[in-house]
Amino acid sequence: MYPALYQASDRASLTAQRRHFLLLGIQLTLFVAAAIFAGGAAALPQTCRPPFTVTTAITLGLGLLFLLLFRLRRDERFWFQCRAIAESVKTTGWRYMMKAPPFDLDDRAITDRRFVDALNEIRRTMVDIHPLLTTTGLAGPEITPRMREIRALLLAERKLLYIDDRISDQRRWYQAKCAFNQRRASLWFWTVFGLQCAALTIAVIQVATGSLPVNIVALLMTLAATFVAWSQAKRHDDLVQPYALAAQELISLQALAQQVNDEANFRELVIQVEEAISREHTMWCAKRNVSLAPRAV
Repeated sequence: MYPALYQASDRASLTAQRRHFLLLGIQLTLFVAAAIFAGGAAALPQTCRPPFTVTTAITLGLGLLFLLLFRLRRDERFWFQCRAIAESVKTTGWRYMMKAPPFDLDDRAITDRRFVDALNEIRRTMVDIHPLLTTTGLAGPEITPRMREIRALLLAERKLLYIDDRISDQRRWYQAKCAFNQRRASLWFWTVFGLQCAALTIAVIQVATGSLPVNIVALLMTLAATFVAWSQAKRHDDLVQPYALAAQELISLQALAQQVNDEANFRELVIQVEEAISREHTMWCAKRNVSLAPRAV
């Protein structure tokens, strides 16, 4: 249903996101493995240590290699920028389909030109990721037949579709993501807390009984630091509140939508809804230092 630019930027964003977390996960796993091998080597007799020390060195080297690759690929930046493009195109597309300003003219040629110009302006803001968009398949019409079909619907039909496919769908997405991030934030917090409690307990035992053959405390703290790094990369805590606020705002706007019965009020409603969604996205981009792609106004 959405323009080709949305399809390409959405796919590119998901691809870059997967690569980003894959490289990060491999890197963190290698560093934990190095800590395990180093701890195992320290617990063995001197004659049995060489294989463990060599493996530790190799694992650390691989970890540094993936750290360098993680830095050079810049998948995180591509992920954020492609997502900014996708969301800007999406909200512009809904304004076009719902005949909201600046796409509220009856003249099809002028309206289509305005829409294409808006997409071109979005493209121009992030020229450096065009190759990435091209490799993910930037093909297809910018104004799809389904977009024209929706735009041609009567007000009552357009309103019902907008409530179901835009407001309700986006609200459910925010609510689901809010609950998901709450669960994950809690999971990682208690996991790290448990590891630190275990490390403290073992440290107290070591003080009371003497040193253990293996430095379990160091390994547990390494695991805790790794889980903290992963949780911070996912930003579960940061996402809960903005998603919850966006969902609440859409619930209120959905209630107002039921009372809309003329084109002027419906256009105003569409503007309010798209601005509410854009505010959440603006906050998302601001926290990641991403320049926002311009939207139709």
